[in-house]
Amino acid sequence: MSEILREGHRSLTFGSKELLALALTLIAITDLAVFLNIPVLRQVLGFVLLTFLTGFLLLQNLKLNNFTPLEKAAVLVGLSVSFMLFIPLLMDLISPALGSSQPISTVPLISTFSVLLFALSIITYERDGFAFRITVSDYRKVAENVLTPPVLGLGFILMLSILGGLSIWFYSNTLLALLSIASIVVVTGLLAANRLGGERFYPFYIVAIAIALQYVRTLASANLFGSDIQYELYCGELVKLAGYWNPTAAVGSDYYSMLSVSILPNVYSLVLNVDTVWVYKVIFPVLFAFVPLGLYLVYKPQFGSRSALLATFLFMSFFGFYQILPAATRMEIALIFVVLVVLLLSNKRPQKHETSALVILFLAGIAVSHYATSYLFIFFLVFVWIGSALINRRDRKRNGRAVITSTVVILCLVVTFGWYAFVSQAEALGSLVSIGSHTATALSTELFAPNADVTLGVFGGGTPATTILHLLARYWQLATEVLMAVGVIMILRHRQTSAVDDTFFLFSLGAVVVAFVVLIVPVLGFSIGPIRSYLVVLAFLAPYCIFGAACIVNTVSRWFGANSNSIYKLRYIALMGLLLPYLLFNSGAIFEVTENPSNYIPSHAQWQVRSNLMSSVGTDAGAARWSYLEEGSDPNADIYAAKWLSSVRGGSLIYADQVTIPELLGYGFIAPASIAMFSYEIVGHQPPTAYVFLGFQNVKQGYVALATGWQIGYQTPSGTLTGRTAQISSILAVTGAENKIYDNGGPAIYYRQN
Repeated sequence: MSEILREGHRSLTFGSKELLALALTLIAITDLAVFLNIPVLRQVLGFVLLTFLTGFLLLQNLKLNNFTPLEKAAVLVGLSVSFMLFIPLLMDLISPALGSSQPISTVPLISTFSVLLFALSIITYERDGFAFRITVSDYRKVAENVLTPPVLGLGFILMLSILGGLSIWFYSNTLLALLSIASIVVVTGLLAANRLGGERFYPFYIVAIAIALQYVRTLASANLFGSDIQYELYCGELVKLAGYWNPTAAVGSDYYSMLSVSILPNVYSLVLNVDTVWVYKVIFPVLFAFVPLGLYLVYKPQFGSRSALLATFLFMSFFGFYQILPAATRMEIALIFVVLVVLLLSNKRPQKHETSALVILFLAGIAVSHYATSYLFIFFLVFVWIGSALINRRDRKRNGRAVITSTVVILCLVVTFGWYAFVSQAEALGSLVSIGSHTATALSTELFAPNADVTLGVFGGGTPATTILHLLARYWQLATEVLMAVGVIMILRHRQTSAVDDTFFLFSLGAVVVAFVVLIVPVLGFSIGPIRSYLVVLAFLAPYCIFGAACIVNTVSRWFGANSNSIYKLRYIALMGLLLPYLLFNSGAIFEVTENPSNYIPSHAQWQVRSNLMSSVGTDAGAARWSYLEEGSDPNADIYAAKWLSSVRGGSLIYADQVTIPELLGYGFIAPASIAMFSYEIVGHQPPTAYVFLGFQNVKQGYVALATGWQIGYQTPSGTLTGRTAQISSILAVTGAENKIYDNGGPAIYYRQN
C-alpha cells in the first residue's frame, strides 16, 4: 500500500499492485475457507469470488472503455455466470484424458477456478487492468453515505422482505410480507418524485426491489414450489452424485442438457457447501435481479431515466417475475444473457471486436441455459436482422452497417441446434420438433380460437374474476397492455424524431408478433408457458406502456389548456395511479388484505389450529394454498414420504399423478423411467408389482389428477372414469393395490404385488 502526499494531508491509495495483492488474497482466503470448511466465511467469500471477482477480472481484460460503470456491472455478472457454465463444461470434456473421474466435485472445481483466477489476476496486472486508484477519500465518501435515507431505504426493503418470507415460513403470518410490498410501493413513488436520493440511486433500488420481491416468496418455506424446479433439482443432483456430466446420457428429462440446470447450481452448491435447494432460494434471486437492472440500462437512453425506472418497475411487478420464474431457474439464467445481448446490440455505440465477442459468448450462454428461450430468441434475432436490412436499404445515410449480421444469426443457429442435437440424445431438439408438429395441427384447428388459459397468461390474468377486486385486477392488466399498444403506435408514427434505437424498436415489434402468434395459436403458448411468454414480451414492451400513458395525459391536458408544470404533475399522478396498484394486484397483497385478515391478524385459536396442523401433518400451513403470498410449496409430509419410498422401493414401478411426480423426482431422487402417471394405459391389464403414491393433497381432496388419456370415459369395477380427475377409490380399484404400507397423517403409499 503506497503513501502519497496530497494537499498537505497524508492519505493512503490503492494502486495496481495493491489491487493485485487484494485479488490474490481473496482467492487464497477463499481457498482456505473452502478446504477447512469455515462456516459463513466459506459461503460469503465463495459467493463474492464466483459471482463478482471472476467477471471483474475478465471485464478488465476486455477494455470496454465506452461502457458506463453500471453497464460494466451488468456485463460483469454475465461473464461470471458464463465462466461457471463453460469452464466446468471444459473440465468435464477433458477430464477423461487427464485421468479425472469426477471433475464436477469440490476439489477439482475450486482448484481449477483458483488457478485460472490467479492467472487472470496476473494477466490483468500486466495489461494494466488495475490502472485505477481508490483513495481513502473515496472510502470516506462511501462511509458518509451509509447512514443517509436512500441507503437505509435499500437495507430496509431487503431486511423486511427476508423477515416477511421467514415469518410466513415459521409463523404462517403474512403481516411483514405485506409491509414489505407496501414499502416497495412507497419507495417507488418517492423515487419517481425524486424525493429519495435522485437518479443515481435508481439502479440500486431496482436490484433491491427485484431481490425483495423474490425473497418474500422463496423464503416462505424450506421447500421448493412448482413442478419444473423439481425436474431441475433431479438433474442437478444426478450430476452432483456422479461427479461428472455425461452429455450423451438420456435421463428421461430434456432439462439435463441445460448447463444452467446440470452445472451452474452445482458449482455454487459444492464451492459454498450449501444444499442445492438453498442455491435456488437465495443465490439465484440475486443473479436474476440483474435482469431488471439490464433492462433499465437498455430503456434509459431511449426513454429517459424516470420512464426507464417505471418501465422496469412494471416488469418486476408482473407476478411471473417472482412467482413463476423462481420455479424455472433455467429461464432466469437464459434471460440474464438475453438482456445482455440486447444491451450490447442497442446501445448506439460502435461495435468493437470485444463487444462482438461478448455477444457471441452470451448467445452461447442462452443456448446452453434454456432451449425454449433460445428458440424464441432466434426468432427475435432473425426478425431484427431482416428488419435492419430493410431499414438500411431504405435509408443508407441514416444507418451504418447492420448491428446483427447474417454471420451472427447463422452462428446462433449452429450453436443452438448443434448443442441440442448432440446433447442428451437430442431430447430438447425433440421437444422443438414436437412443438412444430403440434403447431402445424393447431393452425387448422385452433387458429383464432384462443384457449382461456393461454389468453389469461398472455393478458396476465392470474386468478379467476370471482370478486369485484379480481375483476378490477384483470382490467388493470388489460389497461397496461392497451397503453403498450398506444406507445408502440405513437413511436411508429414519429420514428424520424423518436429517440428509440432502431434495433430495440425492432425487438419490440418482434415482441408484438410473438404476443399475437401465441394468442392465435395457443399450443405455442403452452409449449413455452403462457406466463413466461408474456414476461419475455413485457421485457421489450414495458417502456411503451409508460410512454403511451404519458402521451394520453399530455394530449388530454393540452385539451384543457394545462401548462407544462401541471402536465408534469398530472403525468406523475397518472403513472403512480397505474403502476402502484398494479404491483398490489399482481402480488396478491390487495386480496390478502381484503380476504384473509386472519393471516396477518390471527386470533389465539387460529394460531393453535395452525400449530397443531403443522406438527401433526408436518406441512407448511397445512400444505393448502392458504395465502395469496405463499406459493403452495411442497408439503414436508410429501417430502418425507418420497424419501422413504426411494429407500425401500427397489426397482418397482411407482404410480403417481402429475402433482406428486415432481416431488418423487426432486426430493425422492427417483428416475423418471421408474414413475408412471395414472393414465388410460394402466387400464385393461394387470399392472406389475408397483407402488401407488398419494400425496397430501390427493388424500385431503380425495382424488388424483389424470393424464390426457383418461379424458374419455372408461368402465372400471368402481364405475366410469371421466374428465381429468378420478376418485382415489377408483384408482386403487384399477391398479389393484391392496395394502397401505405408509401413512404419516398426510400422504399414503399403497403396494401391489403381482
